[in-house]
Parts: sequence; structure tokens; C-alpha cells
Amino acid sequence: MNSGVSWGKPVTKPLLAQQDLPIVAQITDNLPQSLLLVAESGLDVDLVVEQLINSEPSEVYKIHPPEKKHTIGVEQVRDLKIKVRTHATNRRIVVIDPASIMTEEAQNALLKMLEEPSAGLNFILVAESVEPILETIISRCQVVGLSRTSQAQDKELISSYELSNSDVQQILFLASGRPKMIRQLAAEPEELDQYRQLATDAKMILADKSYEALKLIGRYSSDRQTALKLIDVLLTMISFQAKKRGLDSRQQLLIDRANVASERLRQNASIKLALLELAVR
Repeated sequence: MNSGVSWGKPVTKPLLAQQDLPIVAQITDNLPQSLLLVAESGLDVDLVVEQLINSEPSEVYKIHPPEKKHTIGVEQVRDLKIKVRTHATNRRIVVIDPASIMTEEAQNALLKMLEEPSAGLNFILVAESVEPILETIISRCQVVGLSRTSQAQDKELISSYELSNSDVQQILFLASGRPKMIRQLAAEPEELDQYRQLATDAKMILADKSYEALKLIGRYSSDRQTALKLIDVLLTMISFQAKKRGLDSRQQLLIDRANVASERLRQNASIKLALLELAVR
């Protein structure tokens, strides 16, 4: 768990969808006691969090998975509870990111803290999906979902980078509406090259060649984050095809299976078993 006092630090302004601006301004001015920010990968949710915690002097506790682990355990929540018992002169903010990978035991321990809130103690939970989070926790939070940015916003953002027209088009396709991802792909050529390979492999899965898809699964079964990226690119491609020609039953089945695989990967399930959802028709 990382902790420290945050106030007055330079904060990069998040790029947000127009419809999200009023609610983000509201929670910046008046931070809820318990806030759940729901944002898919690639949005500026981390910058929103920094904006919230820097809006006034704050003692910040950030809880992430320990090194080489994929979950947030009950011991981390119990340790937090001990730390926030002491007197504080500034507002205290607990940031749990990602909240969706807390174990059930950790969530139940957190729930007790939310049920008996201390004065001057605020919680910010960050998650890509609310599904793994207990309903009792969700009910005690103000839930704010972030949306994708517009094409006009994306084009303005990427115009600040010196890129070929081909690179611009590929990035806008792969990272559509996700400013953090646009910046990463525009600034890191190796990351863009990886996404090009992911796109090639996603096309193979879309081609409904089960044998080839099974071989691909073996290649991605050792890296959870790369497997999630593959699913993201696959869903992007299906969405693009659906806008042009409509969605057929096979594509809808693949979307459903990809979403199941993604959720299982985020819940620390076997990578290979999760990805098998993409190969079995």
C-alpha cells in the first residue's frame, strides 16, 4: 500500500467525453464518501483520480495488488483499517485500483469500513466492470461511469504527434474513444507494433478457423494482459464490421464468448481456459 500527502501537484487534465464533464466537475468539488468509478481500459480514469485527490490537501492511501499477485487480499484491507485509525489533519482518501480484483474476503472487510464511515475518510474504487464487486458495496457507493470520447476529440488529441497518416488511421481505429490508449500507441512504436500483430491474430479468429485459433491460444496463454489486449482488438474489429454490414448470429456469439473470456481473465481464471471461449464454436 502506497501512502502520502497530495495537494497542489501539477495534474494533467483528463480528456473526457462531453457528457461526463458535469458529473466529474461535481465530484471534484464535492467528493462522495464512497465513489465507484467504472471505466474501460484506455480511458483517462487515472487522471480523473489524480484530479479528485488533488482538489484539496489529502492524505492518500493507494491499494494495488502486491507484486507478482493478481488479487487484492483481506490483509491489505485490514492493514488499511489500522492505518486510518490515527488522527489526521487533512482529508483522507483511499484509492483501490482495480477494485474488481479484491477477494470476497477483502470486499467483506471493506464493506464494514463503508458501513461505518469515519469523518474525513473517502473511498475511491476504480473498476472496468462492476460484476465482480459485491452488490452491498455498490449500493453504498456513488457509481460514475466514464464514456468514450468523440472522433473529433480523438483526432485533435492525435494531431499533436508526428505520425504517418497510416499510423494515425490505425491508432484511431484500434484506440477509438480511449485517450490514454491513443497516447500510448502514438508515443510507443513497440506498443503499436504489438497491436498490429494482435490485429492480425484477431483476424484469424474472425475467419472462423478453429485449428488456427487454437494455435493462437497457445501463444497467448502465458500473458494475461496480452490476452486481454487480443480480446479488446477482436471486439473492436467485430464492432467495425457490424457498423458496415450489421451483426450476424456468429459475430454475436463471438462477442458473448469474448466478453465471458475477458471477465474470467480479470477474475484471475486460467488464461488458456478463458481463451478457449474464442476457439470453441
